[in-house]
Amino acid sequence: MSQATSALVFGKEVTLQTYGKDKYGRTIVDVILPDGTNVNHTLVQDGWCWWYRKYAPGDTVLEGLEKDVREGRKGLWADPQPVPSWPLSRCGRSGRCNLLPRLLPRIT
Repeated sequence: MSQATSALVFGKEVTLQTYGKDKYGRTIVDVILPDGTNVNHTLVQDGWCWWYRKYAPGDTVLEGLEKDVREGRKGLWADPQPVPSWPLSRCGRSGRCNLLPRLLPRIT
C-alpha cells in the first residue's frame, strides 16, 4: 500500500480533512489531492487497503467501494482469504502472539 500511496501523493500538496483521534491519539483524516481526489477512497477502490469500519462507521461511500473491489477480486481481494493487518499489529515488536490458528484455514 505504501507504494500506491506514494504514487498518488508524492510531491503534491494535499489537504487533510480531520475527523478526530483514535484511541492511540493519532489523527483520523481523509487525504484530498489538489484535483479533489480522495486518496482514502482511491486506495480502497483499487484494493490496496481495507475499509476499517471502526473509524468510519456508516460510511456508505467506502462501503460501496470495498464491496465493488471485493466482487471484482482486485488488489488484496484477489486472494481468496485476504488477511487484515490489524491482528498482526497486535503482536507488536515482540512477536509474542500466535496468530497461526486464527489466520490459517482449519484443516479437517
